[in-house]
Amino acid sequence: MKTMYKRGFTLIEMLIVTVLLALVVGMIAYLFGSSVRSSTLARTRLELLENARSTLSYMSRFIRLAGIQPVDDAIETMDEHEIKFQADVDDDEVTDRFSFVFDPEAQSIIVTRWIKNAGGGFDPVGEPQVVMDNVTDLEFHYYTAENVETSDPDQLTSVEIEITLQPPTNISTVVREMAGEYKQSTRVYCPNLAWRLAAP
Repeated sequence: MKTMYKRGFTLIEMLIVTVLLALVVGMIAYLFGSSVRSSTLARTRLELLENARSTLSYMSRFIRLAGIQPVDDAIETMDEHEIKFQADVDDDEVTDRFSFVFDPEAQSIIVTRWIKNAGGGFDPVGEPQVVMDNVTDLEFHYYTAENVETSDPDQLTSVEIEITLQPPTNISTVVREMAGEYKQSTRVYCPNLAWRLAAP
């Protein structure tokens, strides 16, 4: 009578199966990680775009009002990284003063607001506020009605704002490097400055 033997797995077969399983799991993990990175990268780039648009929109809303009556000096400061101007933004016949400035150490855009007091000076309205973080650069360029760049506040009719944002630090270094910096600009026409310039 013949005896039947059940054949088991050999050590080599077990090793081959283990290696194949490791390769399959590794490939799945790689594809999953790649998918997560791609999704995070797309989301990060979209956030940079939206943050740039909202920041430019916010700044433009106030800069556009520069020079609206009553003011003493429509434009007080106009340099590469700061603009300070006066405007009656509330339409209450009281002059407001605004400043948008780039703080390179904090990598932020800071807005400060003052209101004119009875003595002719300006009192701060609250504390300076951060408009946007993760800013690597903010530049202002100033133009005349003829679209020529100027440093003369009496010839100013429009302001170009250019901001450069970087991804937040709470995401992986790999995604931050892949996303890179995002730069966007807009030109703000200041009708009140143009009107004052055209007035006799």
